[in-house]
Amino acid sequence: MEEQKKEQRKTIKVELEVIVMPEDIDDIICAALEGGIGYWACLDNSTEEFENAPEKETVSETTSRLLKEGKTITLIDEEENERHELTLEKLLTGIKMYLEDKQRPYNILADDLNSVGYSRGTYELDCCMVDANVADMIIQYAVFGEVVFG
Repeated sequence: MEEQKKEQRKTIKVELEVIVMPEDIDDIICAALEGGIGYWACLDNSTEEFENAPEKETVSETTSRLLKEGKTITLIDEEENERHELTLEKLLTGIKMYLEDKQRPYNILADDLNSVGYSRGTYELDCCMVDANVADMIIQYAVFGEVVFG
């Protein structure tokens, strides 16, 4: 009987629409730079954009702002002495790849937002679930297309 049920099951692929807010970018970058990627990469903050950043702005805030302005950020793998470019588009791709990963440690999607005026099937990120490990995975997906470390 159990074998017959398995034969009747079908799988379909469903696409979701996910809204990524500016604060989500801030949260992911902060978690990545302040713990997530530190074991394999460091940020190249020696550029003019970082040197001329507002005094009260943290490095994470500057990084996030620059990405949202369309600038490219460089991460340095000090062990391999390789430089990896990160853009907002790459970061969004990294978020998408994380969400598609069936082995991801946490679901980072908020509940269906239909009740607040979005169409059914539209979600936002729940960055309370984005810890250093999740942020690390998102950044690795963004720069490598896969999780290489960890």
